[in-house]
Amino acid sequence: MATGFATNEFTFTTAYPKVPKQEFPTFKFLTYGDMDTNSDSRQTLSLIERLLRDDKDIRFVIHQGDIPYAWRYALLTQLTCSESKWDQWGVMAEAVTANIPYMTTVGNHESDNNFISYRTRFTNTTGINSKNSREGNLYYSFNYGGYV
Repeated sequence: MATGFATNEFTFTTAYPKVPKQEFPTFKFLTYGDMDTNSDSRQTLSLIERLLRDDKDIRFVIHQGDIPYAWRYALLTQLTCSESKWDQWGVMAEAVTANIPYMTTVGNHESDNNFISYRTRFTNTTGINSKNSREGNLYYSFNYGGYV
């Protein structure tokens, strides 16, 4: 990677097999979007870490796009895309992303160069479209127990 930073690769599986909905335990999940790599972002991650530590019913996180704002940064600096912002976000978020299922969606800030930075970092293997299609792994679904 451009800056010499690289995060480790992590995988996960959901916690429960398919069971009838009436037998499925209560669960919670966190969802948010628009992150960046600034001090507000670090505060958000600290809050998420605390929530995950304090509430064991939270089973996964969904990040709703606009992950590191690399696209905006690239426009301001005249770069095509800022790989260093992606790397910086990966290092910053690893304490969360390495310890709980962390699903991502794309936002407009991931669209630079046909989403190449996003596609390089996130592999949604349950994708509706194959990686060889135009959409690649941008669209997917997943089940959690008996729920979609």
